[in-house]
Amino acid sequence: MASDFDFTAVTASLITANQSTITAVQGWATADAEQLATDAGWADTTTPCVCADDDDFLFLMVNADASTVFSYSALSAPFKTSAAQAIAEVDAYSATLSVSGRETLAGLVLADDTGPDLAVASEVEFGNLLAICAPNSSVIDFGSFTVDASVLIGIQRLNTRDTAYILTEAGASDVTGPIYDVADQDEADAIVEAFFAMVKKKK
Repeated sequence: MASDFDFTAVTASLITANQSTITAVQGWATADAEQLATDAGWADTTTPCVCADDDDFLFLMVNADASTVFSYSALSAPFKTSAAQAIAEVDAYSATLSVSGRETLAGLVLADDTGPDLAVASEVEFGNLLAICAPNSSVIDFGSFTVDASVLIGIQRLNTRDTAYILTEAGASDVTGPIYDVADQDEADAIVEAFFAMVKKKK
């Protein structure tokens, strides 16, 4: 397959210094490559997109980094609400990586391992990603069961040890792995009660 970018006009030392990012973006779908060139303000945005000079190249590298993200659109809204803190932690870890680093990480745990939008296709994939990016974090997935928003924020901030503790105290049916599925409203209420009991005990 032909490369989507032509970097002939770019200084060799810049090419060498950014080779991992170049390799990553050359593997993107054509539409994504053309959008990247557009976002970087290139004059030539049709494949193969021809880089005019070093400045255009550097703009492209910056935009490639900014646009390479984990995408959670496939996850349900209730799950994303329950996992908001964990998602933020994954994204914070991701921000420390290069473009190629994010794609390499995606390749370990996701079916989609080519940017810019690295799609997290399921809760299982998110759990695998979480185990690498934030291994001391977990998610109690309350689904559509009712939990006060401020209480949910407190529960989201628990480490894995405290999460396991309140689940055990509540007699929850799912107490393994980084993501715990709440069975029903009674179980949700029991988890909240166990959370408050733990907070009271720690004071």
